[in-house]
Amino acid sequence: GGERRPVPSLAGFHAQWQGSAKLDCLERELGAMRRGGDPARKAVVFSQWTYMLDLVEVLLRRMGWRHTRLDGSMSQQQREDALERFATETDIPVMLLSLKAGGVGLNLTQASLVFLIDPWWNPAIEAQAIDRVHRLGQTRAVQVRRLVVRDTVEGKLLALQERKKQLAQTALQSGKLEEASKLKLEDMIDFFK
Repeated sequence: GGERRPVPSLAGFHAQWQGSAKLDCLERELGAMRRGGDPARKAVVFSQWTYMLDLVEVLLRRMGWRHTRLDGSMSQQQREDALERFATETDIPVMLLSLKAGGVGLNLTQASLVFLIDPWWNPAIEAQAIDRVHRLGQTRAVQVRRLVVRDTVEGKLLALQERKKQLAQTALQSGKLEEASKLKLEDMIDFFK
């Protein structure tokens, strides 16, 4: 059912903490959002990894920030409750979403800041996620922040995304869009070069 695994305890988190450039950056960016003088500003944080969302939850607790979360382990009712709380409770400035669970059919126009914690190989999935915030009814400018660590596999993922976008554009013009959306063996081999 809708049972979620427990979030790592703060004590366990501190005992194992080695530092994280992404979490440090997210903390700075969220702090800047709060200091920006607009108490109604909200952010959505996407990750493809639920464990990364667990770590972000610990960070938000440490910062004293209330938040909601939506991921694939939640029941439909839990998802609806999380969305409703994010939409209506002004003291909940952050929503955490699994990239796949939060990418389709949601309207998150309460937010105007999007964080993509880790890149997905298919740029269409990320575009769908961003579109949850940048929709009809959005009254604010939407800012998107991609947190990418230099000189890691993430750089190769971004290059793959760019190739996929170019292939999709070419395929759209030639009518072979499905072929362009598949991850190919050559793409995987490139990650390990």
